[in-house]
Amino acid sequence: MASATEIVLPIGNQKHDPAWKHCLMIRSSGRTKLKCMYCMKQFLGGGIHRIKEHLARHKGNASCCPKVPLEVQQAMQQSLDGAAVRKRRKIKLTEDVRKLNTADLTTSTSDMDPCAAANVALQIVPLNDMLDIGAVQLDAKEEGTTVIPLTVKAAERGRKRRPKSSSLNPTGSPPLLENNGSLANRLISTSVVDKEQVYSAIGRFLYEAGVPLDAVNSAYFHPMVNAIAAAGPGLELPSYHDFRGCILKKLNEEVNGSLEHYKSTWSQTGCSILADEWTNMEKTFVNFMVYCPEGTVFLRCVDATEIVSSVDTLYELWKHVVKEVGPSNVVQLITSNSDIHAAAGKD
Repeated sequence: MASATEIVLPIGNQKHDPAWKHCLMIRSSGRTKLKCMYCMKQFLGGGIHRIKEHLARHKGNASCCPKVPLEVQQAMQQSLDGAAVRKRRKIKLTEDVRKLNTADLTTSTSDMDPCAAANVALQIVPLNDMLDIGAVQLDAKEEGTTVIPLTVKAAERGRKRRPKSSSLNPTGSPPLLENNGSLANRLISTSVVDKEQVYSAIGRFLYEAGVPLDAVNSAYFHPMVNAIAAAGPGLELPSYHDFRGCILKKLNEEVNGSLEHYKSTWSQTGCSILADEWTNMEKTFVNFMVYCPEGTVFLRCVDATEIVSSVDTLYELWKHVVKEVGPSNVVQLITSNSDIHAAAGKD
């Protein structure tokens, strides 16, 4: 539970790492810290990765959380394993492309005169700077052409600058990409095409199914894509009946488990009931939520059209909600600041 000197900071929608759901970002003594939601340990440095190691009970960089649920520990371990696999793949890909780069240089210059071979060598030097496939980007302003940043200062040092017509082909790409026999070139081109195909496939699904584009801002969008990518080719996708059956049941059990965890802390830390009143199509609704240091739980939505103008009925509604949460657990009930609500609160 945050102390009086701690301010809980909101976690933005751009933070998609699953570990953000299990920690708080607080401001204390002018410094921003992360706090574990289970053992309340605070971390000043290391970022979300250190929290993830803490929740996964990794020894070394962070202490092990003594109160983390088993399912959360397993989820954090899977996330760490996935990141490690992606890092190894990236390193291996970099090494493979470097080897292909060297082999292509030997092959392409074997039948050329010394001057031509020297020119090719000059143009292939910067390829080491673009071995990371993630650095290959599509520039929409160039009508879909592939733009690859190259640094040629080292190669040009002490040599005469060549005219632009001889250093770029008509498409604006480096001369190296014109070599049809280059395995490195084909590998990079394939990666770019695959990236475009992935984006198009995701967009085609969203557009055809009529899914609101705000769905990509969901905290679960990136974890879903990462899980599919980690599974690799050959993944057997779930069916329509799986989503409405076993998968729905499993996720429902997870949500209920989280709710029970939150409720179990209400008697220890206390909680606040939030009554959010709103109007739609001439009807008035009240969303009841329960806030505690562990998180906020949505309780229910009530159609209060017929009772918002009555002090007595409004009081009875609040009384019922407080009784459900537990009178000894409720620290305060927060409502709209109107005369009706003020009068009902005095009762």
